[in-house]
Amino acid sequence: MMVKHEESEDGNNIDLKSLHYAVGLTITYSFCAFKVFDAIYNAQPTPYLDEVFHIPQANKYCNGSFTEWDPKITTLPGLYIFSIGFLKPFSWILNRDYCTTYGLRFTNLLFSIANLILVIGIRHKILECGKKFPVQLLWGSLNLALFPVLYFFTFLYYTDQISTLLVLLMYRLYLGQNFNCSALAGLISVICRQTNIIWVAFFAIQLGLESLEAHLLRIQKKKDSRKYLENLMFFFSGLLREPRVHMTLVKDLIKKEAGYVMTGVSFLAFLWVNKGIVVGDRSAHQAVINLPQIFYFSMFFLFFSFPYAVVRVKKFCKFVFQNPVFVFCLVLISIAVVAFNTEVHPYLLADNRHYTFYLWRYYKRHWSIPYILVASHVFGLFSVYNCLGHNKYSFQLAFYACFFLSLVFQKLLEFRYFILPFLIIRLNMKVESRWQLLLEFLIFLCSNAYTINLFLTRTFSWADSPDVQRFMW
Repeated sequence: MMVKHEESEDGNNIDLKSLHYAVGLTITYSFCAFKVFDAIYNAQPTPYLDEVFHIPQANKYCNGSFTEWDPKITTLPGLYIFSIGFLKPFSWILNRDYCTTYGLRFTNLLFSIANLILVIGIRHKILECGKKFPVQLLWGSLNLALFPVLYFFTFLYYTDQISTLLVLLMYRLYLGQNFNCSALAGLISVICRQTNIIWVAFFAIQLGLESLEAHLLRIQKKKDSRKYLENLMFFFSGLLREPRVHMTLVKDLIKKEAGYVMTGVSFLAFLWVNKGIVVGDRSAHQAVINLPQIFYFSMFFLFFSFPYAVVRVKKFCKFVFQNPVFVFCLVLISIAVVAFNTEVHPYLLADNRHYTFYLWRYYKRHWSIPYILVASHVFGLFSVYNCLGHNKYSFQLAFYACFFLSLVFQKLLEFRYFILPFLIIRLNMKVESRWQLLLEFLIFLCSNAYTINLFLTRTFSWADSPDVQRFMW
């Protein structure tokens, strides 16, 4: 049966059937997420864990008290500004206070739905699908919307959904070459979470490298764009000899990078005024060099991308046999990093409500376990590299630099820090088979079902607190 199409203004065909699938997927996701949202609210109608700081602070903003600040809060007030911007008009029109725990959490549900739409848009642009929304694109987008660590925080008033939303918006605008709008989205994302400046830098670096690459190809007429060292030497030597030849690149960079540069300058001004990146309580968020965070991410990546990592075992074995000296040195360096650079945050040892508390106990059950797992770390990092190997060199260089910066200065092992690196990797991976999408969907679905059921049903108490405690990411 032939699928009917409608003509768009540019002459391309719009596949209405696939568009209907995309709309239907969004509606179904929204309905199911709302049911989970309702169940969690009914079980925990009062603020829980970090919400005891976020919700009262949002209420102060709703009441117009913009000068009051809880010193325990370490992020900028973007989340609260967005919340009151959405809820306050309804409160005025309907003469009812919507800045409640339910209302504030509900804004995160809306952000989650917006994230699904953005993921569809980003994958559509990356895959260059034209006017169609293939089944694999929609399925993969649904999987990412269900990504367990992010999905769970849809139902509590945390900064993760809005922070992710703005970075994804920045990405989509970047892919559409709306660079100044992308930079503006990046600036707003920093107001929600300061460390998002790293992902602003990711797009700025990538854009600069792509512009440089295009410029060098024009003047050298070389087809091999990966000879970066040779090309860069040619560029800098030519800049000294014939600066006018490269003025087109300078003008191009000024035009494209202006917004990102202004965002960076604004952030530097904030650092100078604030005397650091953290607002509020800085004692628990001091920057350290903690290289094992990369290893923890590698294990995290292997678990959640198992369908894509398992098919790379054969490639990894071949890589090891072809590069035994390199792999041996990498293993030795990894062992030294584990032995001499493992940082342990007090929160990790004290708060038994998080999965990381129990995972760390198993990790440290015997002194040999961290060293035995080094082989898994190496395979995990190889899988990350291999999954991104088809991408442009400019993308890879920018990503690995920002990936490193986003993780190694964090002392606390916290899975929420892994959300954006994981999403960016997964958005840019090739999906070869539908069985991988199905297995990924089942892993995400089971992880969500287990965590939400645990949160709802397996409560416990602390001796020094009357509040009910619950397990979570």
